[in-house]
Amino acid sequence: NSIQKILHGENSVEFLFSEADIGFFYNENMNPQSAIRHLEKAHSLEKTFKIDQEESINIAAETALAHLTLRKNGGDHLSKAQEVLKPYYNSKISNSLIRFKRDLSRSRILSAKKKYAESAESYEQTILSLQEVNENQHSAAEAHLYIEMAMTIELGSKSIPNAQEKSSECYMNAHKVFLEIGDRESANKIDPMKLPKEYREEIEKSLDIPLDTNRIEFIC
Repeated sequence: NSIQKILHGENSVEFLFSEADIGFFYNENMNPQSAIRHLEKAHSLEKTFKIDQEESINIAAETALAHLTLRKNGGDHLSKAQEVLKPYYNSKISNSLIRFKRDLSRSRILSAKKKYAESAESYEQTILSLQEVNENQHSAAEAHLYIEMAMTIELGSKSIPNAQEKSSECYMNAHKVFLEIGDRESANKIDPMKLPKEYREEIEKSLDIPLDTNRIEFIC
């Protein structure tokens, strides 16, 4: 970043991308406050330098995700996340990783704004984008997204038709993914009573023992 500053100056497209890359790095390493500082510099430089739209969306999505991480600390992080991302809610994105980050931040913003039905639909797109990123290979991230989606549906049970059935299906999908990747510990943390009855019975049959529904874990 210092080299770009020396070679091209702070008012340059090279410095814009350097600031964005540092922001991405801080986000990846769970330092959202520092990420926002650099991403906002990059976003500010976009007023001067026109860059590819998907690069702009990438900066916006990373900024939104950083603000969403800081929501628990109070402040207006939710509104800032929405402000930076909303122009791109429905933009077509060819890069699957950038699309995934946009979809994820949009889903979380809509859920936080209590637009649960819209958020659930957005989570469906988020999972599809993640599957494309991972070339249809299952991952822990996919399972956790199913759980996020299930919790959103539960919160919006009054406005989402067949909410219990849909949330149960999400928990089942999460459970299947955890087992597929060999993470039985995480699968066991899913409350058996939140799974579809037929699936629960199928597991009981395969284990040849009943599930302990008085606690959160599976016996498996």
